Amino acid sequence: MATVACIPNKPGGLEEKFMIREKEGRRVLVVDDEPRVLTSIEDLLEDEFEVLTSTDAQEALRVLEEQEVAVILSDQRMPGLSGDQFLSRAKEVSEAVRVLITGYADLDAVTRAVNDAQIYACMAKPWDPMELKTVVQRAAEHYESAHPPARAAKAVGRLAPVLMVDDDPEDTMLVKEAWKITPYANEFCALESGEELMDYLQRRGRYAEPGDSPRPGLILLDLNMPRKNGFEALQEIKSDPELRHIPVVALTTSRAEEDILRAYTLGASGFIPKPATFDALTETMKALGRYWFEIVALPRERKGGRCVRPPVEHPAG
Repeated sequence: MATVACIPNKPGGLEEKFMIREKEGRRVLVVDDEPRVLTSIEDLLEDEFEVLTSTDAQEALRVLEEQEVAVILSDQRMPGLSGDQFLSRAKEVSEAVRVLITGYADLDAVTRAVNDAQIYACMAKPWDPMELKTVVQRAAEHYESAHPPARAAKAVGRLAPVLMVDDDPEDTMLVKEAWKITPYANEFCALESGEELMDYLQRRGRYAEPGDSPRPGLILLDLNMPRKNGFEALQEIKSDPELRHIPVVALTTSRAEEDILRAYTLGASGFIPKPATFDALTETMKALGRYWFEIVALPRERKGGRCVRPPVEHPAG
């Protein structure tokens, strides 16, 4: 880990911001229905890790959809989902290393956690602070060995995907190939209509499972599509309090002034006429990636749960 010894140490100063950035990629999610336990673990780890906490397993799963987390610590005895059940589901939506904490001699639960959730370690309550910290450090190192820093540096949240919506498969293929040339590791996903886009965002039908519909960091939206066109989908997105924060950029063949004005009026974050050459398209994708995944800062989604993230400047989707 780099040092920043030459920067004055004062609240809100450069050293604080630099140290926060050093923790990026070393994010720990702690899930326990006892707030005092969360506070205790956060105090133990916060000097080395960015710590997210939650008393609700379902909310924690939503966080994992959108945040890149290196290590998950979960209590076993919780209302709703037990620890082994939560970690088993977490495995489907996150590559984080999983650690179970239990205060009971529940051999069946530990066995399930090992077999189904493929946990890295099991800690017994009451845990020794230094032992717990060592386990988390080793789990983080295990995660980092499988996720090189270059990839993590490009990541936004849990590699929030770029979502393209276009009914022309050839255009979609060209944009996807151009995105592969950029330095950004975010997954590229393609949908074919405004109706399918809203099913994805509202998690309906085939997209009902959160693991099948991670929140996009950026939507590239064609405007001229049958049934529900891009304008209608854009209006629906920007009218929904849970979705309106997602950046939507119109990527279309249109250059009409009325289409440009209408898109911005409905809340588009940008309007890009489709480039005429592949080289120009590649440069456009690089510029989009740099702007949305390196330069701007956007709020992460909150849904009324108890997950807390420290106020950090970071690349956002």
